[in-house]
Amino acid sequence: MLNTGLGLAELKNGYFFIVDRVIAGPQSWTYFVPFFLLPAALMMPPNKVSQKQLIQYFLLPIYACAGHAWYVMGCWDVVSLDGVLWATYLLALDDPRTHYRRVRFVPNRPMATPPQQVVAKTIPAMMHLEDNTVPENRTTPSATNGNGSKADGPKSSGTSRPRLQTATSYYIDDEPWPAPIYERLRWVLNLVSSDRLARWKTGNARHDAKQYNRTPTRRKFCLDLVPQLVTASLFISVATMLSRHDPYFKAPYLSSMTSSYTPPLSTPKTVQLIYSLLPAFAVRPLAIGFFGWALVTIEFALLAPPAVFLNYLTGLPPDNWSPHTLPPYFGSFKDGALDNGVRGLWGTFWHAHLQNMILAPGKVLARAIGVDKKNKQGKQHWLGYALPMTSAFIFSGVIHMGMVPRNPAFQVSNVGPWSLRWRIASVFWFQPVGVAFEMAMAKAIKSVVPKQYKNEKGQINEENVAIRTLFRTVRLGWVLTWLCCSAPFIALPFADLAFWSIPTPWFLPDTVKYWTGGYWLP
Repeated sequence: MLNTGLGLAELKNGYFFIVDRVIAGPQSWTYFVPFFLLPAALMMPPNKVSQKQLIQYFLLPIYACAGHAWYVMGCWDVVSLDGVLWATYLLALDDPRTHYRRVRFVPNRPMATPPQQVVAKTIPAMMHLEDNTVPENRTTPSATNGNGSKADGPKSSGTSRPRLQTATSYYIDDEPWPAPIYERLRWVLNLVSSDRLARWKTGNARHDAKQYNRTPTRRKFCLDLVPQLVTASLFISVATMLSRHDPYFKAPYLSSMTSSYTPPLSTPKTVQLIYSLLPAFAVRPLAIGFFGWALVTIEFALLAPPAVFLNYLTGLPPDNWSPHTLPPYFGSFKDGALDNGVRGLWGTFWHAHLQNMILAPGKVLARAIGVDKKNKQGKQHWLGYALPMTSAFIFSGVIHMGMVPRNPAFQVSNVGPWSLRWRIASVFWFQPVGVAFEMAMAKAIKSVVPKQYKNEKGQINEENVAIRTLFRTVRLGWVLTWLCCSAPFIALPFADLAFWSIPTPWFLPDTVKYWTGGYWLP
């Protein structure tokens, strides 16, 4: 009988082809060891195992295992380097066991935790309750008697069942490192998986104040994804269509980003229109930038709803891990780029999955030399901002170098893998230049603006609609200009790593039309 199935050898060869030539991945057992050592380290009692001992007995072996895994792979990858930096942050640069608090929303019930562990504030029913009535106002624990009800007035009508369609009050329970093994394991695993430290109090006042923010219901969360998905689909479709006609995208090594391009009459009218409105040197970097944002957005928008639906049906993943209880994947473009320029683009708008681990080395250095705090006049030494910012971009560049495998399979140029890695890293290492220029220009503009247009702190007052619109327009133009300056670094890696050949989501009309020889845009 003819066996048409894949054998073990074929599967093995296929796997190693992927992790060696398409996207770097595990090729030895040491790759996985750090992901077990980190939670094991955080399980150790702080009164028996000091932070120095954690570094000796856990962090150094993590470095050794990761180094061996990278040696076998011939490079590092994004996931394993993330794990190493996260372990460095949790074990060497901080000690969560001593002062971190897990923020839990405990249903209204007789107080089961010591008063010192319960924050003196309560909140209305959280996102997973999908409230349809006005929640009651609860008092703080100091205004309640022993059984959790008000000392005077009617008793609370809350319930301990978190999925009832009623208005329910919640205590905010700040859970420190617990002693019981099961609770400790749950605490540790939640921390290890929370790279953005959402629902965690770390002792940083600015971060901790955001952990009580009300987040949307499951229904609203999924509905909010619809416009993001539509916008990202449009951007990725247009960018992919441009890449199929402008030869620069597929072979950037043959010409420069500033080379001219005039679409022939046989190309879709949308391509002709775009190149008639903007020069080629502006179209190309904008297409690369919007494609990158759209790709990440679509990945999240397609994976998040199934996880939220399973959370509703089965409780798995738990609420603390469900996407609808976490901060938005991307921040507000208005609050980020339009109000703060390039600094806001990266610090507020772009996803913050790496933020804590890549900012930490710069913050530690700033604290060591005494420039991390503001003076009596409320001003901070410029190094107190520059060091964490530079640290973030340096490590972000190193992490993204892991996108390039040892021997890229779809390479169209003759440059080596390390050349591609340096180009990708340069996109991030170039950003401090733009931030420094932006801050210098902002200071110069503020110095020439008349006093009547400034507030009490000496900042330009943008409450006036005309002034705010003017400055936001200028910042938007500046951000797009800086994107045009940064994108050329990554144009060649995009081509050599076959980004333009990534199939767009199956539901996009562009995909259907592409395989039938046409295009969905005119």
